[in-house]
Amino acid sequence: MIIPAILESNVNEFNARFVKLIQLAKVIQIDFMDGKFVPEKSIELKDIPSLKNLPNVFEAHLMVKDPENIIPELARKGFKRIIFHYEATKNHELVRSLIEANKMQPIIAFKPGTPLSKILEVLPDYHEALFLFVTPGAQGRSFHSEVIRTVASVRKTFPLLVIEADGHETPGTIPKLVKAGVTNFAVGSYIKNASNPKKAIAFLEKTLVEAHT
Repeated sequence: MIIPAILESNVNEFNARFVKLIQLAKVIQIDFMDGKFVPEKSIELKDIPSLKNLPNVFEAHLMVKDPENIIPELARKGFKRIIFHYEATKNHELVRSLIEANKMQPIIAFKPGTPLSKILEVLPDYHEALFLFVTPGAQGRSFHSEVIRTVASVRKTFPLLVIEADGHETPGTIPKLVKAGVTNFAVGSYIKNASNPKKAIAFLEKTLVEAHT
C-alpha cells in the first residue's frame, strides 16, 4: 500500500496538501516533529483540522520525544494509527498501552542505526513496525541502504509482521524494499514534488504491484 505523507511546518502549506490528498488516498500519514527528538519542528497538532468526520484513515508519525504525553489528544483529533519511535521513549509498554486504551493501533518505528538485537527484542508486541530509510527530520534526505538488510532480517524472523518503509520511496527503491519484505510505503517528497500527485500515486501503486509479480 502507498501511504502519502504530509510533513509541513507552515499551516497554509499543510492545508493545501491535506485538501488534495484526502481526495486521492484512503490512508494518509501526518508527520509531527518537536525540535527535540529531531532538530526540526513541524506543524503542531492543534493546527490540523479534526479528522473524525473524514472517510480516510489517518496515521500520526511521531518524531517527538516522550510521545506518551500527546496520545489522548491524538485520539481526540481522530487518528487511528499511531507510529512512535523506539528511540524516543524509555517506556515502550506505557506508550503502547496508552495507544491501545484510546482505541488506536500502535506501530513502533526505528531510525537507521538502531541495533537489530534491540529491534527483535520488542517486535513480538506489535502487529506492525515502521523503518526509516533516512535520518529523521526534513524530507528528501539521503537513502540508508543498510536498512534493507535490517528489514530482511526482521522479515525472516517475523513473517507475518506488517512492515512500513518511510523515507526516499521512489519507483527505483520500491522493488528492492518489496524484495526485503516491506509491505507499506509512506511517501512524502516524491508525491509532494510531482506536478500531478494523482498520477504519481498511481505510478507508485503500479510499481508496487509489478514488484510482487
